[in-house]
Amino acid sequence: MMAPQLERAAQLRPQYRFAKVNVDQQPELAASFQIQAIPTLAVLRDGQLIGTAAGVVAADDLIDALDKVAA
Repeated sequence: MMAPQLERAAQLRPQYRFAKVNVDQQPELAASFQIQAIPTLAVLRDGQLIGTAAGVVAADDLIDALDKVAA
């Protein structure tokens, strides 16, 4: 459910990097970010976690949040 939102956000904001992680295949990565729910959106800036959101996030809401962080 989150994949189409990420794809749309990536098309609208190509200057940002978007990635999907399969937590079943990358359990260490999921643990390092303390992922407890699927889906969880993690936002990083310069490699540092600055926020997370559990559940599906609409592309427009994601873009709005990222634009605020980038400003």
